[in-house]
Amino acid sequence: MKIPRKLIEKELDVKDVEILNRLTDPAFFGEFEGVIVQKLAKECGISVKKVEGRIKALKDKGVINNFSAVVDQLKVWDNMIFTFVKVSLSPPLIEESMVEKYPTGWVEIGKVLEEFIKNDDTAKKILREEYTLIGTEWDLLIITSTNDLNEHREMFERLTRKGFISMARSMFPIEGAPYIYRPISCPPVEEVKRALEEIKKRLEKD
Repeated sequence: MKIPRKLIEKELDVKDVEILNRLTDPAFFGEFEGVIVQKLAKECGISVKKVEGRIKALKDKGVINNFSAVVDQLKVWDNMIFTFVKVSLSPPLIEESMVEKYPTGWVEIGKVLEEFIKNDDTAKKILREEYTLIGTEWDLLIITSTNDLNEHREMFERLTRKGFISMARSMFPIEGAPYIYRPISCPPVEEVKRALEEIKKRLEKD
């Protein structure tokens, strides 16, 4: 077990970590969803029922993942790792039973990654984000955060055994260098209003 250096530097104790865990647990905020919905209904000028319906629709579309506090990863984890991955969509020379399971497209690779995360305890613990890339020689970006680099290494060893990773390079933020962390954002309301009005005008002209 690695000693969590960042937590010690920030003088965070066990109770602080308990609070952070509760604040990042969607189930915790679920207890207060009724209060949140009522406040949104009042501020947006629509009924509680309509707010509930819109929130459900946003969740169903994947726009809202959950309600939780936003914790700066670099403040609480000793290591934040950005791993760029090169993928091979051609199955290697292995037995036929393995080839049948080999992902040959981006949709299949996405499914393999989802299944891997669901069944790998370490991935559940340390994997934060994953993106398929374009405009670069790398195909995937996987972001992890952990206090123990062995967790990251061992997870990638298991993932590499799936066969489609041909190369991976990990990078770390420079310790003490300034950085910007703004994980939550959405288009400003006024900007969206202007865009919709412009679309309406163009449709009326046509």
